[in-house]
Amino acid sequence: MAENDYDFSDHQQEPKDDLLNKIMEGATKQGELAQEVKDADAALKKAKKKHLDHEQVVMPQLMQDAKLDDFTRDGKKIEILEKIRVGVPADDDERKRLAYKWLEENGEGRLVKTAFTLEFDNMDKDAIEQFKILLNERGLEFEFKRSHNPNSLTATIGKKMKNGDDVPQQTFGVFRQKFCKITKAKKK
Repeated sequence: MAENDYDFSDHQQEPKDDLLNKIMEGATKQGELAQEVKDADAALKKAKKKHLDHEQVVMPQLMQDAKLDDFTRDGKKIEILEKIRVGVPADDDERKRLAYKWLEENGEGRLVKTAFTLEFDNMDKDAIEQFKILLNERGLEFEFKRSHNPNSLTATIGKKMKNGDDVPQQTFGVFRQKFCKITKAKKK
């Protein structure tokens, strides 16, 4: 410590009780607000689930019971639409093989992506260059993977189904999701 520096660490004053009480009130308030946020999140999650159920189950069923796809009344246009959902499980090799085979046989092979994963010791640059030509001859261990972009697959399968093409729906895990769309009716 320099000659003119003074050490007051032993002489710190305790904050006054009214300030400590305000700090404790603030801590309590912060806990209440955190609980309020948690409760609001839970209420929002519950409301979203109820809305989704109404949009995807209740309204489509009511419209089906009325044998209607759409109608307009009181300034609202109500229509039932359909989204095609598609999914090929990553862990089901047989379904994936069948799906990729079908895509290739039906002119959609571009959706299937192929990747090689290699591990090289000491970054053998010569082996990396020779890989393109001599993969099998070199005896390099590699992993062969095929994959697809889920959004592109969904769009392509959905388009084919809308065009009336025969699609192996089970192979692609097709789910036809109906939902209700309500918009302001256009004035005539």
